Amino acid sequence: VGAFVNNNFAGFTLMHCGRDDAAALAQGGSGAEWYVKATNMLYAAWAQAGVQSYKWYAEQFEKGAGGQEVNIAQMADDAILCIGGPEKCAQIARHYEAQGIDQLIFLVQMGSNRHEAILDSLRRFGEHVIPQFKRAEAKV
Repeated sequence: VGAFVNNNFAGFTLMHCGRDDAAALAQGGSGAEWYVKATNMLYAAWAQAGVQSYKWYAEQFEKGAGGQEVNIAQMADDAILCIGGPEKCAQIARHYEAQGIDQLIFLVQMGSNRHEAILDSLRRFGEHVIPQFKRAEAKV
């Protein structure tokens, strides 16, 4: 422990890479919506507990930002979630990269998303998105 410094920084988000943006939302949107709503419910309980480390969440709920209404398409457009076709997923990954994030950790098995759709999403991301970053890494 402490023998070396790990200068990498990872970020976490939900991911579903569809054939295009519409297909991604149709296949992965309901699972993402389920996860976001479940997480909001969990944080709502913690925010109400008055624990200092959850103060930000409490403030969001006071503003009305922690309710049950979620817009998955908007969250993807805002690069909060990585849901879209290969090009949109690559744009979102570049957004994270520009923030200094070296690695992305994706949750892909959310809600009622079917196993086959999850595998297709992972294959598509691996075939169409990751190579764009490997080429950039090789040039450095």
